[in-house]
Amino acid sequence: MAPLSSQNATAAISCTTTFTAHDGSILCSWVNNPGTRGTLNILWLCVSTLGLCVWNAVHPDVPHPGTPKWRVVGKRIWWLFVGLFMPELLVLTALGEFRQACTLLVRLSRETRVPTELPWWLVQVERLYPTPLTGHEIEQHGKYLPLPVRCEAILPPLSSVEPEDLTALIPTPASDASLPVTPPTLRKDAAIQTPEAREGGRKHAWTLAHSFYAVMHGFLSADGDPFWTTTTEAYYTGTVIVVFDTDKGIQRISAASHDPFSIPDLSADDLDDRSKAGTIAKALLVWQFSVFIANCAARWNQSLPLSLLEITTLAHCLCSLVALGLWWYKPHSVGEAAMVGRTRSLPQPPHIDDLFTAAIHKVLPGKDTIDIPRTIAIIAIAVLYGLPHLLGFSVNFPTSSEQRCWQLATFTVICSPLIMCLMFRIGSSAGTFGRLDTVILVEVLFVIVYPMSTMFLVGESMRQIFALPEGSFHQPQLTRYLASFS
Repeated sequence: MAPLSSQNATAAISCTTTFTAHDGSILCSWVNNPGTRGTLNILWLCVSTLGLCVWNAVHPDVPHPGTPKWRVVGKRIWWLFVGLFMPELLVLTALGEFRQACTLLVRLSRETRVPTELPWWLVQVERLYPTPLTGHEIEQHGKYLPLPVRCEAILPPLSSVEPEDLTALIPTPASDASLPVTPPTLRKDAAIQTPEAREGGRKHAWTLAHSFYAVMHGFLSADGDPFWTTTTEAYYTGTVIVVFDTDKGIQRISAASHDPFSIPDLSADDLDDRSKAGTIAKALLVWQFSVFIANCAARWNQSLPLSLLEITTLAHCLCSLVALGLWWYKPHSVGEAAMVGRTRSLPQPPHIDDLFTAAIHKVLPGKDTIDIPRTIAIIAIAVLYGLPHLLGFSVNFPTSSEQRCWQLATFTVICSPLIMCLMFRIGSSAGTFGRLDTVILVEVLFVIVYPMSTMFLVGESMRQIFALPEGSFHQPQLTRYLASFS
């Protein structure tokens, strides 16, 4: 009998076409991939896909000058933890920064003569769903805006106005013939503007990447002057945090070149040089995820069971790809900020505990009003992450207790963001923001219950990889030929 290693080596090879060499040995011209996979293949495919997605999707802000290396690494590890155990928070943070960057770019194009370059899709979105006019635009252009727009923009609710005072509140049309006759519009092409029209002497167009660079604290005053940030109190925790101020940003970007705090005139290529991830790296990530999706879809189509680890990886990668899409124009892992008005002192970097509060503030509804589109986005993202875990309901668990815990954790992950939105909706109308019981309930739900549920889903997925049915090791017919990092 041949040795076991020789038997395994012979059984693993199935030549479709053979021919004889000059020395009499048999050579194979083509060998099909084996129709099975091992536990290590499943584990490595999921871990490599999940690691690539989370690592490349996370776009940290620019670290403050003088920040210790351990703090920079700690912040990156924190966001990797968020991407692994709270992926919805990663997507919502990306959504908040995406909204800020787009708003800054659109307002610069409408309110100033700074040369701007808007992506084609943003131009189309603004045509269909224009950004609401701000108080600054009303003050600047209110004299020539159409009367219904002016009334809608500046009049208080009629319920708070006495009838005899209503006439005094209605603005009168301007009689100055020198004023423009059309409302502000977007400027798509910076090349059509003359050098004299370029505000602040800027030669390079301000793009969406510039706006992201500003939102991520890429431009920093060395003496600590918050020239486009402001402090506000997080109403759900009472913590004072620093947030991006679009009005201040517009003032600084459009400032004259001789202003000591004018923003450096960086080109898009300069921002690409500062970024540590290019389009090719992102394209490879998309390919890896596409192969993983094709593998899962083929297994589902051919009635081959999925492991819980593949289901969890699918849910995390969906969130990571959405975050990557929202951060597509954001520079990745920029090492240092562009200093403005360099002086002798440096601002203090934020504490780690402030990072969580600031991230929450970007995505939660405001205290005075409920942002309906943002609320819908929160619900959609919750469904995006939670729905794939419903596939685990049909998986064979080692025990019934594990199956019930999986179902409970899945419903908790789906319902927690929905409950949060409902709480803020009720709190906005009842005026209960900032109350101790509300703060405690939010912290228990979002800081304890939700992370524990996601941790269980990830942990149970890793455990179940060692208790799989036989069908989990069969390969689909097509995807075995797709190359990936596994």
